[in-house]
Amino acid sequence: MKYVNLDETSDFFEDLLNEMPSLVQIKGISLKGGTILRDQNPEEFVALFNRWVSECIKKNTMVKTRCTVQEKTCVWNDMLSDTSKIAQSYEALKGLV
Repeated sequence: MKYVNLDETSDFFEDLLNEMPSLVQIKGISLKGGTILRDQNPEEFVALFNRWVSECIKKNTMVKTRCTVQEKTCVWNDMLSDTSKIAQSYEALKGLV
């Protein structure tokens, strides 16, 4: 069982955001949207992360648990392959940005 929380999943979420077509050019350097958002506006990064988790729950990519500990309230759906989890996670994020 793999729990979904900001500490465990934020790098994956940033990578998904970086896959979105949102490159920023600054003085000839290409920066990706996920990295910029995480570094420059961490509050918005967390807010978008939470909205993304909610969308993934709606799509059954993630499943709520009965645990009351904040870091253990959601898990990845073990019935899905890793490829399906990635694809569905990306689709959920596309609907938000």
